[in-house]
Amino acid sequence: RVWETFWASIAGICVSVPVPLFLALCFRKVPIEEVLTPDEKRLQIRIWRARQGVAWSVVIILNLFIVYFSLFFVQEFTDEVFLTWLNAGWQSLFHRFLTAPMIRGGVLSLVVLFTKFGQCCDPIIILFPNIPPVGPESGPDKKEDLEGIVDIEG
Repeated sequence: RVWETFWASIAGICVSVPVPLFLALCFRKVPIEEVLTPDEKRLQIRIWRARQGVAWSVVIILNLFIVYFSLFFVQEFTDEVFLTWLNAGWQSLFHRFLTAPMIRGGVLSLVVLFTKFGQCCDPIIILFPNIPPVGPESGPDKKEDLEGIVDIEG
């Protein structure tokens, strides 16, 4: 039974990993930095549209297959098993889109607050400098922030 689960996991990984990679490759539009002639522009737009059409076709076919598989799943098992599966799906979506981002944002907010008003989280900010929401537009080097402190003009 252990090997059956192992090979099913390997098969699941082999099936699930290429799909997002393929879709990202098809939906991605890499900016072209060189100057194109009008004919080259039209060709590039056609290539982008063709790749996007293939990607949308794959998305639609994949979703139809998932609905088809789900209908067979519903017919095969009892209502109790289906409701358990539905509950698990609802809980995973709720956690992915609501609780996980809120917990992540809360933890990062606490780290920023503790570093602002104390020293206990300074090593975290040193190791991960992208945590605090500061950039060139909001940092202490901003001209408006320095006007009252330093004579910028002269």
